[in-house]
Amino acid sequence: MTECERIIQQEILPEVFFRAEIVDGFEVAEQIKKVWAIEIDILLQLDKICKRHSLRYFLIFGSLLGAVRHNGYIPWDDDLDVCMPRKDYEEFIRVAQAELKMPYFLQIPETDPGYYYSFAKIRNTNTTFITEVFRYQRFNMGLLIDVFPLDVCDEREAEENYKMISRLNMENSTYMRMSHHNLSQKDKERVQNYKGGVPLDTYKEIQSIASKYENQSSKKDKRIIAVFTEYSYEKMIYDFEDVSETELHDFNGLRIPIPKGYDNILRTTYGDYMKLPPVKDRGIRHSEYIIDTDRSYRDYLSDNFRDGI
Repeated sequence: MTECERIIQQEILPEVFFRAEIVDGFEVAEQIKKVWAIEIDILLQLDKICKRHSLRYFLIFGSLLGAVRHNGYIPWDDDLDVCMPRKDYEEFIRVAQAELKMPYFLQIPETDPGYYYSFAKIRNTNTTFITEVFRYQRFNMGLLIDVFPLDVCDEREAEENYKMISRLNMENSTYMRMSHHNLSQKDKERVQNYKGGVPLDTYKEIQSIASKYENQSSKKDKRIIAVFTEYSYEKMIYDFEDVSETELHDFNGLRIPIPKGYDNILRTTYGDYMKLPPVKDRGIRHSEYIIDTDRSYRDYLSDNFRDGI
């Protein structure tokens, strides 16, 4: 039985969910619907754990944008992002290691050596989401949702700390490319210039820098920032009050928490976020990845590891 068949059988999502449809002028194919279904199933596992332990989480980045603008996924998106305040995130990491069972897997450096991103992922081990540049790392490469910690920061030091975290993230991202035998010229140069240290130590340094102000008694006059550094600093720093409370919002037929200050958050990151991008820019983000909802990444690696995927 495939994971999507299980999801239908267990009535997690109805069979009609998987049908191709046109959303905002974009054709969402059945295969994308299957990816969404796997990710929603993972999200519901996270939601159960958070409710059981009274932990706060909410949608962020493109998933928050999708919830507000489309009441679900952005039609041309294929990933799912959530975040948690640092205290909730650390507790979630602790309990999820014990409570997530196959096929679900909490991925952090401590549970999956070779994986050195600065945030957690929850993977479905029975599926495939292989990133070309990392495929020789041999860590879990199932479909996933990203789980980011949000940290209080002192604005006087925030930008400098963010740049430091960004540099350390780049070091570990480069390290994970080093096992690849046929990199692009750009990545070869990146690896040749690598001067990083022990990647697990780098990961721990990122967490230490990010959580520096977590135990301050007063947080209301502070700003909030994430260890995710794909965007510029100015697009990633939010007011504490905008993330201090959540509300439920429609997300593909579910009711999922979003921050009450979503308008300020989305304007900070995306500007005029209700305006749709030009048609030419509406494309599936991870179209060059190896994605399979019906087969485990382990099969791909065992079948094709030597000859390339």
